[in-house]
Amino acid sequence: MVRKLQRRFILITMVSVISIFILILAVLNISVSYSAMQRGYDTLQDYAMRDTADGIKALDTPDRNWFDNMRVLYVAYDSKGNIEDFSAGGNPDMTEAVLLSMASSALQQSKEKGRLGSYLYLLSETEDGTCLYFLDYGMEKSMSLRLLRICLYVGLLGIVLIFIPVFFLSRWITKPVQTTFDKQKQFIADASHGDKKILLVRNTGNGIPAEDQKHIFERFYRSEASRNRKYGGYGLGLAIASSIVTVHKGQLTVKSDEATYTAFTATFL
Repeated sequence: MVRKLQRRFILITMVSVISIFILILAVLNISVSYSAMQRGYDTLQDYAMRDTADGIKALDTPDRNWFDNMRVLYVAYDSKGNIEDFSAGGNPDMTEAVLLSMASSALQQSKEKGRLGSYLYLLSETEDGTCLYFLDYGMEKSMSLRLLRICLYVGLLGIVLIFIPVFFLSRWITKPVQTTFDKQKQFIADASHGDKKILLVRNTGNGIPAEDQKHIFERFYRSEASRNRKYGGYGLGLAIASSIVTVHKGQLTVKSDEATYTAFTATFL
C-alpha cells in the first residue's frame, strides 16, 4: 500500500513537471518561430515599400543589406498579368523554373502573404502591376529547429535531475504512513495469543466514567445526557456490536481511564 502511494506521488509529480516543461517549450518555440517569421515579413515589406516608391529595381543595390539581397527573390507582373521581370537574388540553387513555379503557387493561394516550403512570400501592388517577393526562410527555420532540439535535451536532463529529489521526497512523505502501518501490523501480531484472536480499537477523548462502563453495552443506554442531546443517537450501537461479537463466540469489553482514552477489545476463541 505504501509503495503504491509512493509510486502515485512520483507519477503525479513527474507528470506535472513534464506537462509544465512541454507547455514552456511549446510557448518558447511558437514565440521564436513567430518572431523570426515576422522579421522576415518586415524585410519583404521594406523591399516592397521601397520598390513601390522607386519602381522595380535590381536587388543588389548598395543601399540594401547584402545578406538580405542574397535571400530575397521577386517576380514582377504587368497590369495584364504577364511576367515583366524576375530575379533569383544571389541564391545559386534557385532556377528560373522553380522560381516561376513558386510564384504561380503563391498567386493561386490568393493571399497577401504566406509561406511556401522554406520561403516566405509577400504580394505587393505597384503602379505598373503586381510584384511577388520571396524570402529564403531556411536559415531561421533551421535555427528554430536547433533551438527546439537544445531545449529538448536540456529539458530531458532536467527531468532526470528532478526525478532524483522527487524519489527521495516521496519516501520522506510516505515514511509516517509506513511507520503507522508497521505499528498496526505489530499490534495485530502482539494482540494474538495462541488460539485467541484479539481486536482492539482505541481512541482519545474524554473517556467513559466507570459507572457508565458497567451499562454501556445495554440497549438504549446513553451516558452524558448533555452530550447525547448534542450528537443524538439511541444507545444501540455498542449493544449491536456486542451482540455480533457474541454470535461469533467472542466477548466485547471496554476500558477507559475516564479522562484521556477509551479502548474496546473484542476477544475471539
